[in-house]
Amino acid sequence: MHIIAKSYPVPIKYTYRHMLKSSIKSLYRYFLYMIFAANCIIVTSCSKSSGHSIESKPMSFQIIKTDTILGGPVNAYFIDSQSILVNDAKTNPLISVFNIQTGRNEFQTATIGNGPNELFPPIRTTMVDSTLYILNLADKKVYISNLIDRTLNEVAILSKDVMGIYYISSHQKFIAPVMPVLTDSDEVYPYAYVYDKDFNKVQELESFATLWDKEKNFDRSVLSKFHQIQGIASVDDGGIAILEAHVLRLYHYTKGAYIHKQDILLSPYEYDVYPASKQMMLPHTKLKDGYMKGAKDIVAYGNNILLSVDTDIKGVDSSLQNVELWLMDCDGKHLNTYIPDIPVCSYPLAVSKEGTVLMMTDDENMSLAVTRFPHL
Repeated sequence: MHIIAKSYPVPIKYTYRHMLKSSIKSLYRYFLYMIFAANCIIVTSCSKSSGHSIESKPMSFQIIKTDTILGGPVNAYFIDSQSILVNDAKTNPLISVFNIQTGRNEFQTATIGNGPNELFPPIRTTMVDSTLYILNLADKKVYISNLIDRTLNEVAILSKDVMGIYYISSHQKFIAPVMPVLTDSDEVYPYAYVYDKDFNKVQELESFATLWDKEKNFDRSVLSKFHQIQGIASVDDGGIAILEAHVLRLYHYTKGAYIHKQDILLSPYEYDVYPASKQMMLPHTKLKDGYMKGAKDIVAYGNNILLSVDTDIKGVDSSLQNVELWLMDCDGKHLNTYIPDIPVCSYPLAVSKEGTVLMMTDDENMSLAVTRFPHL
């Protein structure tokens, strides 16, 4: 396993901003930042620094107010150069398509309820060409929508431990992250399932990234709780990149199967483990104070991938998320960092074929935030 070596210094603007708020809280926050900075030297297999300097650049966003309320967007996809589909966990209907120039709501589907063409949240979505696939997490049923009418057609029922769905168009495969539902420590807990286009299971991804030394002996049920998949994107070499909050995992695609290639530590992490109990049948985990909250979304971008990263430090109060966009190449090398000029949410993140980046503003009146990526 090869781990990229980088040092991530604490951004001066964030340190100064928090230190100005109050003397007691500032000292506490500064102390946590120093812990984080000390922990942020990532060692390579040869124990030497790569010497790679990461440039930070400002990124200017335009705010587009929508004519219907945005409540809690989960993910988003460009339908075409002007239309964005948003899966919103706190609106009814759950799915909306907006024009990114006017903010006008052009289409809605997935009304909350238990009748025909109705669903109960939460749901997860993925796009297959111009067709929307919807996974209802309550019963694991998969529905499709043609985005022309509000009809939802059931096409599959997935395993009860499936927690999401991503479509890889270049391979015509669905990848489904899973969460264990059993408590037997001897059980083999998969990391994700791979389905063909007809939802036949063709592969199970079983390994977990254990880049913190103390977790190497943790039970798989613990690893599966912390190492949850945040997003999946195709990479230029024909494989895929699977994003976790602190780890980027790269896979080859060979003879119809995904083969693990490399794990890259994006930022250091440690977490506390709470065992299963009568109240909670499965163990759960919690990131320790002093560590970056981490990456939240990933999209393919030309020959590269783009990550949305919440750079706030766990345990440090912050009224708004501090979000950066990290541009990585297909080998996981960090090329550039982009700093939005307005407060934005760490997810969802979407990029059109033409290079338009879409995020959401992080304020009371959540709106669309769009920009043109500078490399196109």
